[in-house]
Amino acid sequence: MKKFRTLLLILPFSFFYFSCSESDTSLRGRVVSSELILSLDKNGVENKMNEFDPAVKFLFPPRLGVDIYKVIYETVSFDNSTTTASGIVVIPNDGGSYPIASYQHGTIVVKEEAPSRLVGEFVVGLGISTDGYITVMSDYLGLGDSEGLHPYVHASSEASACLDMLRASKNLLSDLDIPNNGQLFLFGYSQGGHSTAALQKEIEEMHSSEFAITASAPMSGPYDLSGTMADVFQDTSTTSAPYYLPYTLLSYNMVYDLYTNDEIFKAPYNNTMPALFNGMNSSSTISGSMPSAPIDIVNENLVNDFNSDPDHPLHQKLEENDLIHWIPQAPTRIYYCEDDEQVDKMNSIIAYDNFINLGANNVEIKNIGAGLGHVDCAIPTFSNAKAWFDSLKIQ
Repeated sequence: MKKFRTLLLILPFSFFYFSCSESDTSLRGRVVSSELILSLDKNGVENKMNEFDPAVKFLFPPRLGVDIYKVIYETVSFDNSTTTASGIVVIPNDGGSYPIASYQHGTIVVKEEAPSRLVGEFVVGLGISTDGYITVMSDYLGLGDSEGLHPYVHASSEASACLDMLRASKNLLSDLDIPNNGQLFLFGYSQGGHSTAALQKEIEEMHSSEFAITASAPMSGPYDLSGTMADVFQDTSTTSAPYYLPYTLLSYNMVYDLYTNDEIFKAPYNNTMPALFNGMNSSSTISGSMPSAPIDIVNENLVNDFNSDPDHPLHQKLEENDLIHWIPQAPTRIYYCEDDEQVDKMNSIIAYDNFINLGANNVEIKNIGAGLGHVDCAIPTFSNAKAWFDSLKIQ
């Protein structure tokens, strides 16, 4: 069980990159390549679950066999240039017509821990699909086969990578002559909660004629980046995941070109942090290379300027990536746990309150309970969201 909980948090193909000033939107979601990388019957699904943790099959009892396709697809980078990304589509192989479920994974820093490598949170796709869903999982930009640093908690590129993965999955299903029942579910945990909200917002505001969302379940996500999450700049306490802060700062600096590394980090972290985020070091390696109070690695001038100026450039960019100032249209359940020590519950509460105040009438909030931290919150949250989806699923 502990192994599975930890997993939830965490080149045979040619790679094509086109450096264009603007993308050709007509090609977004085009399947560059696809390959059946694993086919399992029901017993094979159970055996694969046991490889991760025997507890998995109690959360997701095996019912159907699945075929797993790796896809390289065309999308856009954070600067709107054309690029490619990777992901997987997990399809029940009994010939039935099932809903599509887009799962947005949580924080990953190692490129080879992306879902397309059939490790980590891949097991969520396996578990959902064995019970009659076609699960779509993007690796995101900068992970899997995608080059460069992942633009962490950058809402627009999370949304575009996942939207184009959905398009690619529909193209793949069409090529394979595999039906789906027309329903679309969105869900994700931790960073995946942020990505799920970003994807839902993008679809509802820009692509509602292309996709109709049946239900969305963002879970324990950092939706209030400029408020709740930015409190780290005034907090000298320790955390179990200090690497979140340098990941965010380096990613935003890549996207927005705000500072030099010397202006972001104190010595020696101005040299060590950029080098550590090379796609090969684990989160535990990075966290172990810095103080457990993440603010201790940040240049004091940046900290003071950020805390004294509400219009500080970094604050403005965090606010651009908040996901609390819009009105969800599809049935939406925001899940959180009372004692989440990594993604504070106020992210979910503030998002819900803002949605209601803006006029949303199809949003609920679900407190999974007290006494559960970020890791322990995952299993009951997944179970609750899955039961909700099942109640809405066309049988």
